[in-house]
Amino acid sequence: MKLYLVIREHFGYDEFESVIVRAEDEKRAFEIAIELSDDFKDEHTTVKEVQVDGEEGVIHGNFNAG
Repeated sequence: MKLYLVIREHFGYDEFESVIVRAEDEKRAFEIAIELSDDFKDEHTTVKEVQVDGEEGVIHGNFNAG
């Protein structure tokens, strides 16, 4: 299994911007995100593999001011 960042370029209040999921591949990661919320059906949603080995640091941060 791998970790994937599923992220939307456009989002509004009370919507998901992104999630990190564990899945076999990008296609399944996208499906899992959609199972969580229809927000991820957006045409501007992308899926990127997150490298889990390497230097320490932040994997994902999300700051939305409202």
